[in-house]
Amino acid sequence: MIDLLGVINEYCENRNIKTIILADESKILSNEASLKKVTWKEDEKEKEISITAQQKSAESYSEFKEKVIFQTLEFEVAYSEIIDAMISSYKESVSGYVSFLHCHTEIVKQVFRESGYNNLRSIKAILTNFERVYSAINKAEVPNEYTAKILYNFCIKNFEAKPKIQQNKESQHIFNIYNEDKKAKENSKQLAGKYNGEGISIISLQQWIETGKYDEEAVVSELKDIYCPKQITDKNKVLHWSIFDLDYPTTVNGLIDAFNDAYDGKLDGREYVGLIDRLQYYRYYKFPVDFVDYKKLSDGIDKYEEHLKKDGINEQDNFFIPTDIVKRANEDTIPLLEKLEYIEHNCVTWKAKLTFVRAIQSKERRFYALDVHWLEVFDDELLAIFTKEYKEANNAQKRDMSHYLLNLDFIYEVGFRNVNNQFEKQKKISAIETSIANFGKLQEEVKNQTENETDFITKMILNEFSGNIAEKIQQLKDGLEKITTANNDSN
Repeated sequence: MIDLLGVINEYCENRNIKTIILADESKILSNEASLKKVTWKEDEKEKEISITAQQKSAESYSEFKEKVIFQTLEFEVAYSEIIDAMISSYKESVSGYVSFLHCHTEIVKQVFRESGYNNLRSIKAILTNFERVYSAINKAEVPNEYTAKILYNFCIKNFEAKPKIQQNKESQHIFNIYNEDKKAKENSKQLAGKYNGEGISIISLQQWIETGKYDEEAVVSELKDIYCPKQITDKNKVLHWSIFDLDYPTTVNGLIDAFNDAYDGKLDGREYVGLIDRLQYYRYYKFPVDFVDYKKLSDGIDKYEEHLKKDGINEQDNFFIPTDIVKRANEDTIPLLEKLEYIEHNCVTWKAKLTFVRAIQSKERRFYALDVHWLEVFDDELLAIFTKEYKEANNAQKRDMSHYLLNLDFIYEVGFRNVNNQFEKQKKISAIETSIANFGKLQEEVKNQTENETDFITKMILNEFSGNIAEKIQQLKDGLEKITTANNDSN
């Protein structure tokens, strides 16, 4: 650096060459921890500047600069004007979006200032992505007074949220996250002190930010549930609005209705997640909610689970538990979140079971286009249905049904990825034990059919099926032993 300033001094003093230096002075004055040894080749000889030499050069820079540099101009980025220009030059795909941004420019600038990141790329991405949200807001007919709060929260989540990536099994689990509760609360306090505006959190939008998967139907559905004028009851306000937007009487009245529905299993997945998170906030802020019965709330989630298994999965049941909600968990809400986490993971298998049952009960019994790869459990209901339909099927259908059933995975990782969720772990172990027992019953039934069968070809098919069931039972036993051993080791 000193050599470079010497050259510049030569240009200015002796050659009368006017020179302008464009540089990031903070990099020149970097401390030793951020410096690295520099090497290069000169005349086929390798040369280097050590860290110590660079540090010494940086220290000498300030002294030498006074002799060489005539005037120093510091550039300040006009962020406010740039954001205005971004909005004015934005090419909208949804009519009215640019006008909406102009009306709420100060909100975007406020979050930008409060974040402290000075990242214009993030603002550009936020403006682009929120156009989708603006479209969903219009479709859901959200009242204008709430759109600004949705925008504010969306900006914060984009600045602060980290992508939700696949982690190792222990680090991602709800119980481990709870053990980091102190750190999580410190982070929450920092954000609370950092951002001073009012925002409304939409779970489906947070899911998009964390996972990168946007589901417009889910966003519109959630917005309609919250803001549809015909449905804005005290219960809806408590479940979906910011706790700071409500007065005490509204909150109490809404909670009473919400708890009654929650105890009866009548909330959907998103509403259960929202209600539990509000309970966590109420405890944190010492809001009196002594009338909540956590046992009844747990029983209500069980009723909700049974409803999903029996009646199928609707759009609002494809819920998502954001990481920050899990981080706020306490000793009363951890078991509830573990149950909901189990439901979140296994909804796909319950939906798959209904699809599989419809396939084996249809007259054609066609499996080649069936997209079912795993089930949670080979339970009593499935055993009864399969046994009945298999007995009535022709030989070709018998082979298709048996091959498809035996190729289904009952020890899948999808619903058992969080090894420290004790509720989910016990559910999985119980499911495998039930599957082993019922495959045993199926094998006995097939053997009985074989003894009474007179057709030689059918008898061959039944014998083959019985032998393959024995292999499936052993596979399940091996999987159960592996899981049980891991469970004992972790305890």
